[in-house]
Amino acid sequence: MENAKELIIGFKPSGHDSAVFIVDPNNKKVLGISMERITRIKHDSASILTQLGNTIFEHFNLDKDSKIYLAESFTDFTLSSIISNILRYEIYKTFEIRYIKDFDKYFKKDTKERYLLLLKRNPVLFLKLAINQTLISKLPKNMKKSFIKFYVGNKLKNKNIDYVEYDHQLCHAASAYYFSPFDKNEKVVIVTMDGMGDRNCFSSVYLGENNKLKKITESYAKKVDKNLSQNVTTGRLWYSIGNLYGIFTHVLGFKINSDEGKTEALAAYAKNPKNEIYEDLMKCYTVNDKLQIIPNYERLKKYFNINYLNDLKNKMGEENFAGAIQKFLEDFMVEYIKKIIEKTGIKTFCFAGGVFANVIMNLRIWEDSGIERMYIFPAMGDDGTAAGAAVLRAIELGYDVSWLKDLEMPYWGPSYSKEDVEKELKKDKWKDKITYEYIGDKWPEMAAEMIAKGKIIAIYQGRMEFGPRALGNRSILADPRDPKTRDKINSTVKRRPWFQPFCPSVLEEERERLFEKSYKHKHMAIAFRMKKEYWDKLPSAMHIDGTARPQFVEKSDNPNYYRLIKRFKELTGYGIVVNTSFNLHGRTIVRTPEDAITDFIDCNIDAMFIEGFLVRRTKNGVDNE
Repeated sequence: MENAKELIIGFKPSGHDSAVFIVDPNNKKVLGISMERITRIKHDSASILTQLGNTIFEHFNLDKDSKIYLAESFTDFTLSSIISNILRYEIYKTFEIRYIKDFDKYFKKDTKERYLLLLKRNPVLFLKLAINQTLISKLPKNMKKSFIKFYVGNKLKNKNIDYVEYDHQLCHAASAYYFSPFDKNEKVVIVTMDGMGDRNCFSSVYLGENNKLKKITESYAKKVDKNLSQNVTTGRLWYSIGNLYGIFTHVLGFKINSDEGKTEALAAYAKNPKNEIYEDLMKCYTVNDKLQIIPNYERLKKYFNINYLNDLKNKMGEENFAGAIQKFLEDFMVEYIKKIIEKTGIKTFCFAGGVFANVIMNLRIWEDSGIERMYIFPAMGDDGTAAGAAVLRAIELGYDVSWLKDLEMPYWGPSYSKEDVEKELKKDKWKDKITYEYIGDKWPEMAAEMIAKGKIIAIYQGRMEFGPRALGNRSILADPRDPKTRDKINSTVKRRPWFQPFCPSVLEEERERLFEKSYKHKHMAIAFRMKKEYWDKLPSAMHIDGTARPQFVEKSDNPNYYRLIKRFKELTGYGIVVNTSFNLHGRTIVRTPEDAITDFIDCNIDAMFIEGFLVRRTKNGVDNE
């Protein structure tokens, strides 16, 4: 590795989706990783700062003279909240918390019981938490800067550190604009929306032109009374569109700021989505002449009342309840984008923020708003703000960041070599659980042949994806032609709700053959409608409503993955495979070879291809093939 004279480290240090995005501007290299991939707790809020030393030393060469530029993507975080989430990682280690089941086992206990357990197990950590809550929480905000520089300096054994903060929505906007494929000379509108960012701002609209961002408008919301929403999260809720969708998700029995995709999937089963809830929700927000979204707090108050929402759900049924909030989101956002187009005259858009993880909403925007071209940043959630912060700092330092547009596929995470994998496979702890052989470069064709025979396989190659979607480097693959594939993966492999669909990876040359109106999209961030003639031919590649969230694959994107799908087409006539992330339900996408082997053993996958090795499970010491 070449020495990094300067590193720009964008990071989100606290809150859900804590993440880091590192830019080496001289060697034109990046590394992006979220804390969840390290702890394997989905959307983890434990601070990524605890892992900064390991992350950098594994991937960049630093010396004592290297300059470190830190760029935080959230100005409202307090010193106390950052320390609290640093200490959270120490709690994980104390109680051996890994995966959501261990997390819930500890954190769902009442506060008094948790603290008594901690006092008994780790009194020093208990004292640190007590000091943070009683003393540090009262320190002035400007102490945060000094603490982070000191903490990171110790982690990196480097005192040559600069630190700045950027507005949260601006970081979302920067991630979408500077990684987009659009020419720097054309005018582009960037829209962001999530639960909440800095200064009570939950949405923003920017104009991008000549590599500069100019704010058009921002939208704000008040905090919800804790008693009203019965404190459904560890923090507070706002009367934002993102939090509104989140509280519906909570009432459906799912996890807020995590499982909104389940609400979206369930909504497809609604018989009457345009019901009385939908009609009332459409009156809860208006848009003024400045393109600001204005909440109607009197109308909204009841929708943040847990008891009221539970009564509505029981009256409507879960499907229609989910359908109402989903239909509201789609229709409101289509009308909002129409207003932006009318005001600006621009039909090229970039999107970021957690609300844009909703692929059916994105489809409706594509189909019905009058938009002509659109780009959704692959890490549209809060992890992506780390990338935005890093880019903003690079620009301020005078660096040309145009090369970032060439990083079309978000394979920005860590990778592990053949030697790393072999070392892990040889460990005694796997001895009676797996068999393996090295098959080298022929693995893509062999994998395709297994899938064509009805096998469910996992593949692990190259750099891990940054963002929520597995795009062929950490994936579980299956045959889309088999109508039982979805149920089989949901029930015996992923072990998640029956109604959740799976996504296909599709050869780009198959796109127009299989789908209606679409564009060359590579990141599974938008759904498209499959042509009806293929509904019964590829039943496991789409949802009940005929939509699919595809990744259109070209050879240059991922040569090995392209070869696999190409071989599958030769065998079956269809250049499409079911692709879901390589993890069990309740765990995050596998990062290390150890993660991959663990999840492979724990679920009913027939085989795993990992950096040229073919791995199978054994039962009682016998290969289970």
